[in-house]
Amino acid sequence: MFALTIVRNIVMLVGLVWVGMRLVRDPSNGILRAVLPGLVLVTFEMFDPYLPGRPYPFGLSAPGFSCLQYVLMMTGSFCTLVAFAAVTRSSVRRFLKAHVPLLVVAIAATAIFGALTPITVERNEFTDRTFAAMYLVANGYIAILMYAAVAEARRCARGSARIQSIAMAVITASLAILALATTLLSLVHLLTVLGTGYHKPLGKTGGSLVLIGGIIFAFGLCYTAIVMRGRALRFWARNVRAHARLQPLWQLLNETFPHNHLRRGPDPGPIGALSPRGADRRFYRRVIECLDGLVRLSPYLPPDIHEGDTQRRASAVLAAVDTVAPDRLDDRKSMGPMAVSSTDFDANLEELTALSRAIAELQQERQRPPWSPSSAPA
Repeated sequence: MFALTIVRNIVMLVGLVWVGMRLVRDPSNGILRAVLPGLVLVTFEMFDPYLPGRPYPFGLSAPGFSCLQYVLMMTGSFCTLVAFAAVTRSSVRRFLKAHVPLLVVAIAATAIFGALTPITVERNEFTDRTFAAMYLVANGYIAILMYAAVAEARRCARGSARIQSIAMAVITASLAILALATTLLSLVHLLTVLGTGYHKPLGKTGGSLVLIGGIIFAFGLCYTAIVMRGRALRFWARNVRAHARLQPLWQLLNETFPHNHLRRGPDPGPIGALSPRGADRRFYRRVIECLDGLVRLSPYLPPDIHEGDTQRRASAVLAAVDTVAPDRLDDRKSMGPMAVSSTDFDANLEELTALSRAIAELQQERQRPPWSPSSAPA
């Protein structure tokens, strides 16, 4: 249970930070405006295990603090329901008119039972009937909200794109788990109110499901961001790999055309160079400089360069570089055939990397010492 609590706390904090950042970037997003208060209020409960038994915050007793906690949780759950209703319903005002009175009644009943509970009762003493009645009202109302939120979330998923629909499916599953958990907790406290005693195994099951549902709910909120960051990470990794693979071709053209460089800013250092933005800048600069170098080299390439394979193209590029010195290059010559022929960027990049790899292989062969019978082993 403690491990689940730690995981739930971390995931909820990540979800809260992500929703807050999204809201800062898009203040007009009504869903985020409704979800954020709910997350803030529900997150208040997750610090419960780290609070000392006494004194409780704000000078409250144990029942008073539990009452405040559940009032915030009910309000936060209500805000979550309103967030989904704002997407699926044309008139949120009519929805609020139907549900706000029930929220007021639930808060009032929870406050009354919390005030009637003796202050000597500790928060983990679920055997007190008045205290159990407060938990019964709070969990029962939250269960109603969760069941209603499941229906609203399912409606949201119908008209969403694929990634958003998966995220809504995860959120719907989490809401269903939370609805089941609060139903079990309501049943446990109902048995206590009826005088049959506190059913500990059922209460533990409900508490565990609450933690699991909270983890899945926060994951569902962050699912879109996780997928987008994953795609960005794959794109970044591709750019870093391609930047390294273009090194032989770029170095060859750089030595041939030393002034054919784009303007560079200050050195970002190793960390800045590997950052997503820095890696993208270095990658695209290298691609552009390779293409510019091949354009300047094109007048000296054979007209039939595209008829051969990559190895033949690499040999033609090396031959052009060897036969034409940089100080004798004539920029007035008309453009000749390019060593790469694709117009699509990805296909062009594939040709450039293949050409660079072939050039590296040919350069390695040139550096090998010539074989002779006298150098062969006896």
